[in-house]
Amino acid sequence: KNLPVIKSGRYKGIPRIFIIAREIVSHSDGRIDEKTIETYINACQQNTIITVGELWALPIMIRAALMESLGEIVQSIVFAENEINKGEYTADVLINAIYENNVDAVLVDIKKSSMDYNSHFVSSMIKALRDNCVDNHSIYQWIEWELEKKDTSIDKLISLEHQKQACCQILMGNCITGIRDTGNLNWKVWFEKLSLVEKILREDPYGLYGSMDFQTRDH
Repeated sequence: KNLPVIKSGRYKGIPRIFIIAREIVSHSDGRIDEKTIETYINACQQNTIITVGELWALPIMIRAALMESLGEIVQSIVFAENEINKGEYTADVLINAIYENNVDAVLVDIKKSSMDYNSHFVSSMIKALRDNCVDNHSIYQWIEWELEKKDTSIDKLISLEHQKQACCQILMGNCITGIRDTGNLNWKVWFEKLSLVEKILREDPYGLYGSMDFQTRDH
């Protein structure tokens, strides 16, 4: 409530501090700690002053941004699982075609279908084929031709899939830990450390403001 919002563009109407929180989460890969927050907020305030209300809202905005990031990770996992299932199903179709001696006919049908030869699909299909000791030249030639169109290869996509899986696990762990750690921050201390308004008030030549306790200063 009463937080400054973005005036135009894709984020129009969204509180500015939420966009800042998103950026903190994005640039840190979800690894949130006091130093990360301090570094980013100080960098922001070289160009604009973050209001007192925005700073007080920052912890909950960071947690919201972390939850949003978790949601995106879950969506990517669901997409990956669907593609993995498609890869395994396609491998089963090809294995059955080998036993029925009609691989070429099945490959013609597969080529007519719209498939996205992404790392999830290809790596799961290749794994299923190799696990079943499939060594059919036509099948691997078809896969290699399709991947050449995308300027990639089987080995590259398998390597990419391993990287994606590792990255996903790390990001999810970081976000979960970040939600917990943000809730444990002593925000009273960090608010006073980050607020430019607070720093200006502490320059009171009589030292009255600095001598007040937190409750009095926050009144």
